[in-house]
Amino acid sequence: VDEGDIQYQVQQKMNMHWSLSDRALAQLLQKLDRYQPKAIGIDIYRDSPTDPNEPDLINRLQNDNRIFAVCKVPAAEDGEPYGTLPPPEVSQQRLSFSDFVADSDEISRRQLLNLTPPLTSPCAAKYAFSLQLALHYLNAKGIPAKITPQAELQIGNVVFKPLKKHVSGYQGEDALFYNGYQILLNYRSLPSLENIAQRVSLRDILNDRINPQLIESIKNRIVIIGITASSSTDYWKTPFSPATPSNKKQIPGVFVQAQMVSHILSAVLDKRP
Repeated sequence: VDEGDIQYQVQQKMNMHWSLSDRALAQLLQKLDRYQPKAIGIDIYRDSPTDPNEPDLINRLQNDNRIFAVCKVPAAEDGEPYGTLPPPEVSQQRLSFSDFVADSDEISRRQLLNLTPPLTSPCAAKYAFSLQLALHYLNAKGIPAKITPQAELQIGNVVFKPLKKHVSGYQGEDALFYNGYQILLNYRSLPSLENIAQRVSLRDILNDRINPQLIESIKNRIVIIGITASSSTDYWKTPFSPATPSNKKQIPGVFVQAQMVSHILSAVLDKRP
């Protein structure tokens, strides 16, 4: 969803909530259903009930086990002391947290897979958005996940060992690891981290302006719906961000999420480190 997509929804007199209206999401999910993706991740907060005039969307969010949604766990240290509610129509089993962890230089080098939310958190999800999508995809391929006797996550034959103090560049940084099960994120070093996946704008999908070959390639893959609009605040620095005095974060969070999903899948399927 880019700036043009936001303007398109306004021009179509769709009732906007955040950057994706209920009507646009309903139409989008109807279109995607034809393409038969294996999983659909909605990396956009939906913290209020769906418009009752969109019964098909309500039904899809309630019953389509391919659809995963996000909420936000409170994190005062990140300037988010209250968190964000989950979409009320999505079951607990398909909810996930969107939270990232960044180092003191604001660069996201670590991947948070699991955490225990505070009892007062509006978001009770224990598993990361990227992990939920990857597990659903891999489980459909007959590759299960389990917790080892050493309390480590194992998917297939691959063990994702959690970061601990005195690992890599983190020496004596106890405070960094108070929050959940973390691993180092193995980014794909591409000309641009945004090239992690093929991109299609919302309005192109809604108006059937998609290359037929791309439509066919979506079958049995993971689709992530997210924001790339410049007005969004969901931008992140990565180890590949240029070293400039600017404090502006570099790439939309949806692409970091895609990197995280790819990291898990490639580790399990391709034996990538």
